[in-house]
Amino acid sequence: MNDIRNNGKVLSLKQELLSSILDLKEGAEQTSEKKAEVLSLVNRLEEASPITEATLKKQFNGRWKLIWTTEKETLTFRKNGLFGKTFKNAFQDIDVVSGRLQNLIVFDDGYFSVSSTLERDMINSNRCNFVFTSAEVKYANFGPFRLPPFGRGWFETVYMDSDLRVARDIRGDTLIVMKDSSSEPFTIPVASGTSME
Repeated sequence: MNDIRNNGKVLSLKQELLSSILDLKEGAEQTSEKKAEVLSLVNRLEEASPITEATLKKQFNGRWKLIWTTEKETLTFRKNGLFGKTFKNAFQDIDVVSGRLQNLIVFDDGYFSVSSTLERDMINSNRCNFVFTSAEVKYANFGPFRLPPFGRGWFETVYMDSDLRVARDIRGDTLIVMKDSSSEPFTIPVASGTSME
């Protein structure tokens, strides 16, 4: 009976969280009060449904579509686009078995991507460590142009089910993503089907 009650609580909190981020444009249009409300719901969901060994679970891998974040650089692209090109979507592609991570922002005629190595943390199995290996940008008919990558970090999954994942990273930012099956991981989801292999 307790499990049934707790499952109901988790489902209710999940729906409340998803409702709270509607019309916020991935976090680009919100008040500080609204941001605090979303983060409070994340904390409550994490407490109601603690996860273990997230990086070992099958559903951890694949393409995840951004629905909300506090990450300033991503929100800048969400607000301003790329030199007049409108933001469409942002994705995080994960393949922990082969050690690959890609963060991809898609615009109406271009993209910006950062690729990294990826490995499970040896102590915390909800955490993955990454090192940037390459970055590139494509703008209309120009590019893609390679950019010098730099940096490393980690992100930790604090909630995950079959279609929703919440993570925090080394900088204290929070990411909420939904599982996406409309396009293959490590590809550019446009008509040309450009591969990132």
